[in-house]
Amino acid sequence: MKTCIKILIAIILTTTAAFGQTTILWNESVNGELSGNSPPFTSLGALQLGTNIIIGVTEIHTIGNDNWISYPDFFTFEVPSNYEVTTLYIQLDQPHVWAWIGDSTFSSELAFNLNSSSGDMLSQWGLDSIDSGVYGMYLENQDPAFPSSIANYQLDFVVEPVPEPGTLGLLLLGASVFTLRPCRKSILFS
Repeated sequence: MKTCIKILIAIILTTTAAFGQTTILWNESVNGELSGNSPPFTSLGALQLGTNIIIGVTEIHTIGNDNWISYPDFFTFEVPSNYEVTTLYIQLDQPHVWAWIGDSTFSSELAFNLNSSSGDMLSQWGLDSIDSGVYGMYLENQDPAFPSSIANYQLDFVVEPVPEPGTLGLLLLGASVFTLRPCRKSILFS
């Protein structure tokens, strides 16, 4: 029984360590500004297993009485094969930030939100997950406060392996073996 518990603890610790990785993909205060609204867009490369973080700022400034100029952040990223983004948290310190996701050429939209708020971005977009592929994304501050508005944000992409169809069945089979084995011994020796 002690061996079974040790094996179960080892499996749990291994799984926790695999999903506990955190990678900072981009931090504008360290890596420089993400590209604006013209190509080439900043390529962040492939997301890693675990949490992938992007930290940035998007601004809007007045020019004259009724004119504004905005400084959006455009970037591309890849979700590798057999992985998916299961959670995307966004933290914002200003309202009225547009959040768009689509193909890497920014010509085909997957989802768009005109007024993002801190929390689960996938649900704000009406998405369950982001499958493997290459995507483009932009964030743009649209809060026309006089004389300027600066929106700081952080995106946390949580990447997990896509469960294979047989994985759940094997987990249930393994759990039943561990559960039934002690019961069977106690029944036989009673």
